[in-house]
Amino acid sequence: MSITLEVPDPAEVAFVHSLTRSRVAGSFQGTRLIIKVDGAAAGVGLISSHDANANLLVVRADASHDLEETGLALLAERALSRSKTSTVTLHHTPVRPDDTDSAAHPLDQREWALTQSLIVEDFGNADSPGIAALCRAEGWRTYADPDVAAQGCAAPGVTTLVVRNTLTGTVAGFAQVLSDGIAQGYLAQLIVHAAYRRIGLARTLVEKVYARSGAKRLDLLTDDAQAFYDSFTGEAKPGYRIYPGS
Repeated sequence: MSITLEVPDPAEVAFVHSLTRSRVAGSFQGTRLIIKVDGAAAGVGLISSHDANANLLVVRADASHDLEETGLALLAERALSRSKTSTVTLHHTPVRPDDTDSAAHPLDQREWALTQSLIVEDFGNADSPGIAALCRAEGWRTYADPDVAAQGCAAPGVTTLVVRNTLTGTVAGFAQVLSDGIAQGYLAQLIVHAAYRRIGLARTLVEKVYARSGAKRLDLLTDDAQAFYDSFTGEAKPGYRIYPGS
């Protein structure tokens, strides 16, 4: 079963309004997204932001789909990708519009990320859209196209690992190493999704992709993560990125 979160198209706006009007307290206002199960509309997800906190709520069209937990996780990923959002509060669907979820309390980005089930796996072609989305979010153009990401991450001499949320299927991060498999390795790309930072994923990815590559060392370029790479055994050296023939 595939559960996705999408911006409603014009034909779906009436479904969103009708579902939320009768089931959601009027004070819960904000972004309204459609939740689909295997491509069919099954509920609505709401993000209501106030200062640095985002209140999250899933409203199901009926009880036949158990999509609340997955829907809330997808909403949290989206909300925590916003630069102004630092905490999320997960609300459960009210029985009546005026009900409140007394158990709901804010979780900061790290606290929420630690509640998620994550797994590190080898890259598969199905991961390329998620990798491309991460690259676009960081402004990295090389792998912003899923087709290019699919080819590059599986190219000869390349080792690519991904971290995946087992509930939502979201690619929470990835690392790519180019290596001869004997001595030399180059850490070409390392990105962690904004919602999954500060829980050790970057270090885990570097250590695991290094071990898998067969290299004896990793070289890399960085312009904004010096403190992170300084935490590894090694040394900083000058480097270049050149485009011969350009």
